[in-house]
Amino acid sequence: LAPAAWDITTGGTTVLGREIVVAVIDNGLQLDHPDLQRNMWVNEDEIPNNGIDDDNNGYVDDYLGWNAYNSSGNIPLHYHGTHVSGIIGAVTNDTILVAGINWHIKIMFVAGESEITSEVLTAYGYVLDQKYEFLETNGAGGAFVVAANSSFGVDFGNCESGSYPLWNDVYNAMGEVGILSVAATMNRNANIDVVGDVPTSCTSPYLITVTNTTRTDARYNSAAYGLHSIDLGAPGTNILSTFPIDHAGLLTGTSMAAPHVTGAVGFLHAAADSAFESFYESSPAEAALVLKQILLNQVDTLPALENITVSQGRLNLFKAAQAIHAYNLAGSTDFLRLTIKDTILTAVDGAALPAVLFLSTADTARRMS
Repeated sequence: LAPAAWDITTGGTTVLGREIVVAVIDNGLQLDHPDLQRNMWVNEDEIPNNGIDDDNNGYVDDYLGWNAYNSSGNIPLHYHGTHVSGIIGAVTNDTILVAGINWHIKIMFVAGESEITSEVLTAYGYVLDQKYEFLETNGAGGAFVVAANSSFGVDFGNCESGSYPLWNDVYNAMGEVGILSVAATMNRNANIDVVGDVPTSCTSPYLITVTNTTRTDARYNSAAYGLHSIDLGAPGTNILSTFPIDHAGLLTGTSMAAPHVTGAVGFLHAAADSAFESFYESSPAEAALVLKQILLNQVDTLPALENITVSQGRLNLFKAAQAIHAYNLAGSTDFLRLTIKDTILTAVDGAALPAVLFLSTADTARRMS
């Protein structure tokens, strides 16, 4: 339902004027693709190809992103990252090729798709450093990164063994500064709850895990699932997106499903009202979790995903955009509102809240549960 969502916003900036950035960690892309070039993030404080770290951010010549494989600003050419990036943010309504979830957005590309933990951490580290700098300089440097896409992983990996817990740690670190990590599960008909996968069996609350759905709202037959591990489905079958050189092409896989959700995270920041964006800027970790829950609450429930995904459904961009566009801290209908009755806080709908908090005073204790 992207066309309906585009009546709310076409992406690009928040209501508070922040330029929205999403990171793509992949193996390479065509930086000058005519349907991507205008939406690629540029580090304006860096002079390209002069061998100097002009902005003193610890990265030399990171004018157009970073290459975690060889620690340079040279981005490899590859179809996979080109296709993924186009789903998130191909320049739209320009009579050229394809439409992205966001007509306007900035895509920060980091070459770092890998099964090697050190390379993956280097890639995520670059994204994290840009957000740290943005926060430390109040927007004068760095980038307002709100999401990171990972259309790669380790089939049958265990997030609790070897070096893989470090992946989960970095998702938590990014989440603490408001970056939601979106990951594609493996392209196998398998239950991740049983067989494992890195990163989609990791437990960070800031991780959103995605499987592949078809045009008929079925789960693609070679897409993994998991009632506890996989959050939602998104279109990933015969997806038309940008492709080298200067073309568009069809690809199928969970790699194509995940960027629909990554794009949606960026899109929701553009659709959000001032109450939500003020909340995000003051409490990025908490607000990121709220945004994630909006996405999961507003899915279209599908029989094909019932009892095999957390949300039981497929991404609905329009419903999520409507919800966050009307969000306010006092009375959002997407979250449990609290009322005070006697001395006990209770949920309006009677549902249990996920935390218990005792507030002690001189004569009473109040409980939120």
